[in-house]
Amino acid sequence: MNIDDLRRLYAYDEWANRLLLDAAEALGTEAWVRPLPSSYPSLRGTFAHIAGAEWIWVRRWVGDVRAGIPSWYEAPTAGDLRQIFGEIEMERRGFLENLSEPDLARELAYVNVKGEPRRYPLGETLLHAVNHSTYHRGQAVTQLRQSGATPPATDFLVFLDAP
Repeated sequence: MNIDDLRRLYAYDEWANRLLLDAAEALGTEAWVRPLPSSYPSLRGTFAHIAGAEWIWVRRWVGDVRAGIPSWYEAPTAGDLRQIFGEIEMERRGFLENLSEPDLARELAYVNVKGEPRRYPLGETLLHAVNHSTYHRGQAVTQLRQSGATPPATDFLVFLDAP
């Protein structure tokens, strides 16, 4: 995996997050908070988790090794999350643009949300974070279907074919 591959994966991540958030937001506030059991109890919970994890990883990558759960995590609206995703994306793009190939092997030491110290190569954490979001977007797709929506296709190859 090289820097260009990672940048493309994060462009995909942004695209897929936007498509699914658009679909969730179109359902309205009632569907946003309706209990839909999965890893998280509602569409709001699932999208807050995706955004929260992406936010925490960016914080770690830029040097906040003790980043914890953000204050907005508990009850964001879809509009709040749209803004938060935009802020995350902008900061992450800047970070990725300044990375070099040797940086991917650099060790990232941080403290996870349970207070446990961890160490991984930076490149591995970049892969983990984008994969984590993909996993939870799959859960959001199921929640959208349970809400009566037809979710948009968010496969990576669909992204590559998008205009």
